[in-house]
Amino acid sequence: MAAVDTHPADAAAWSDPIVDEVRAARAVIAAECDYDLERIIAALQERSRAAGRATVTLTKFATDPAVPAQR
Repeated sequence: MAAVDTHPADAAAWSDPIVDEVRAARAVIAAECDYDLERIIAALQERSRAAGRATVTLTKFATDPAVPAQR
């Protein structure tokens, strides 16, 4: 799967160094994981654990409007 260029058509006219850094980091991680979304997620979760960051688990909400969502 090829990487998709998400830069606007006039990217040469506008550049933000922080955005460029984030995009470069994203490209490296995606390439390391062969652009496999599940591998990318696992790699990012492992990096978060290794850095000692707390993780948040979101509960699934009911899709049936008659069933109240649990929060």
